Amino acid sequence: MPDAFESEYLKPKLSITLNKLVLLACLFVIAYFGYEKYAFHNAQQIEASILILTPQINDIYFLDMRLLGDNLESKQKYRLAKVVSVTGNNVAIVYGRVFYQ
Repeated sequence: MPDAFESEYLKPKLSITLNKLVLLACLFVIAYFGYEKYAFHNAQQIEASILILTPQINDIYFLDMRLLGDNLESKQKYRLAKVVSVTGNNVAIVYGRVFYQ
């Protein structure tokens, strides 16, 4: 009779494997989307570098004047600039009236 009341704990092997499989699938999904985000960011950086290194006439740039020199006129940290001509290695720009401190 004592055998009838004793219960043996059965370890569900399938659920542990299933849990690991679900966790592994989630990790793969997270890694995939992380890589996609990195690849998209990298492509944008390359495209921006190409646009900056090859200016065209009528391009408009938002310049950080602090990077160009230590001397700031009336504390204008950021200015708009328009490319008016490109000859060889020289680029002529015209500053706009819009600036931001």
